[in-house]
Amino acid sequence: MRGAIHSSHGFTLIEVLVALSIVAIALLAGLQATSALTNNALRQSDVMLAHICA
Repeated sequence: MRGAIHSSHGFTLIEVLVALSIVAIALLAGLQATSALTNNALRQSDVMLAHICA
């Protein structure tokens, strides 16, 4: 008679949710950084144009 050893391959729901949460946080951080860089570039462009026109 075989023993009651159950070998499961794969991830639990909690592990998947934790991994998705980490990915979501990383994507949000990247999005915020990209947004900040874009706003900074636009501001620098406006400042340069103001210096040229002055």
